[in-house]
Amino acid sequence: MLRRELSSSHRCIRWGPAKSTQSRYGRTFGERYWDDMMWLADVSGQRSGKGGEFAFLYRDAGPVEVRVRHVDGLTTSRAFVVQLPEPSADVVRDFEIPTGEIRGRYPFTKLDGAACKTFTVTLFPSDMTRHDPFFMPHHGSSLARECPKIENSPDGGFAFRYLRSGRWLLRAHHSGDVLLWQKLIDVHNDVVDVGDLPAMQPVAASVQWAFVAEQPVKVLGVWLRVPQAQGQSPIWAGTFSASKGQAVCSVMPGKYLVSAFGWRAVVPDGGDSFGMMSLGLTGELLTEPEPIEVHADGSVTPKSLVFALTKVAGK
Repeated sequence: MLRRELSSSHRCIRWGPAKSTQSRYGRTFGERYWDDMMWLADVSGQRSGKGGEFAFLYRDAGPVEVRVRHVDGLTTSRAFVVQLPEPSADVVRDFEIPTGEIRGRYPFTKLDGAACKTFTVTLFPSDMTRHDPFFMPHHGSSLARECPKIENSPDGGFAFRYLRSGRWLLRAHHSGDVLLWQKLIDVHNDVVDVGDLPAMQPVAASVQWAFVAEQPVKVLGVWLRVPQAQGQSPIWAGTFSASKGQAVCSVMPGKYLVSAFGWRAVVPDGGDSFGMMSLGLTGELLTEPEPIEVHADGSVTPKSLVFALTKVAGK
């Protein structure tokens, strides 16, 4: 085994085979999960010296992915692919550490009760925006668990530093997983100051619906998502349990798309059964999304929806 050097100007290095994926808790994680400290703890890596230099040994030629992360940073850079030759001379490379930052302040003292005492600000990669960040799936963990977060800041201030370039979703919520505020933010090695976030209280909205025709489905809950312009995927805003054509949703006033989820009825050996066991509130998408608007007094327009089943649910 011969020694090869790669020099850098940052603090923390991780590496692994190019285009590798890893499986944990029954899920295959992609590049975004390099921000998960539990995952990083099991990956080869080291801290650099004060000047950013580091070195590691290798034996086989071929591509290797190197990722960097500042010791005070919350996200890891995208992969730098280094083509290693057959062991002979030292390989020397320089890497750039991500320098983007999102900062602001959440005036949580304007809220009442639990939302005031237990607020959290969490940063999500943009490809997670459609999914429920708090749901605990079977043999899995919530998306929020693997994302950078700041909890119960004494003055409400927050700062996410050393972010790689890209689009991020910033969410403010409290321990009941009630969404208080969210925004998509573009970062390009710059500082984005969002200032004071609007502190508003969620309202309790009653969403009621019926189906176009009687169907063999069991609705467990509804998803609320915020629509985006130009055909972009809507952004998750809430997951709520439901029964008998009604769900009570604690949400911020605004316009949403609502869809029901649950299980299609299957009939094994003449008996009725719905779905499978899980560790949380989940199910397959059952209905096409319908637009609603939740007003500041908790009223909903329209007062009652008529859901059409998706093609999959209607099979």
